[in-house]
Amino acid sequence: MVPFSVPYGNRQKKESFMNNINQKDDQAFYSISFDLTTAFDCPAELQEKYKEITHLLSSDAEKAISILIPLTEKYYDDPLFASYLADAYHITKNELWPQTVKNNYQKFPHFLLIRCAYSELCLEEERIEDAAKTMNYTFELTELYPEKSCFYVLEVILFNTILTKYFCAIGDFEQALLCIDTIEEIDNNFPNLENLETLVVCSIIAENIPQERLEKITSRQSKS
Repeated sequence: MVPFSVPYGNRQKKESFMNNINQKDDQAFYSISFDLTTAFDCPAELQEKYKEITHLLSSDAEKAISILIPLTEKYYDDPLFASYLADAYHITKNELWPQTVKNNYQKFPHFLLIRCAYSELCLEEERIEDAAKTMNYTFELTELYPEKSCFYVLEVILFNTILTKYFCAIGDFEQALLCIDTIEEIDNNFPNLENLETLVVCSIIAENIPQERLEKITSRQSKS
């Protein structure tokens, strides 16, 4: 799960669009905030630390880990620091990532960023049903969090990233592409956008290739 820094692109134009976004005509509207500290109602004394970590995740994830470990111990009830530590482990391909994600989900099962990370882990482990269960079998933010009217931009993008991967896993490529469209409308420079499009294409190809042939191709690639 790759984080990104804001602001990015044409922020004023995007904010105007985000203030009017909705998932379906019969679903409640929600707005998207580009301000992390406002979206998560962050304590004033921690706001600068959140911003510092957000920057480090994009520039020096190893340093972020060294800062986050004592922070997660000191602020053990803070889901954002816990989520950031898991992200840093993922970025650096640290072997602690899977267990950290599981621990986070056990402790903060309703925090959206942590839900997304656990769902991604489920998909990587080919536990498709568990990935859907993590989201309560609901693929609309307003249904998952009916009490919320505003989401942080990263929450919306990562939620749609996970949905893209989930829909590819179950072969619903039309829905996967709609999720990519949502991400692109929010930020057409999102670093992972091209990878998601490639995932859809590869998934479509894989579904139409006989399993025996696919395994032969995969085996050849692993040897090269």
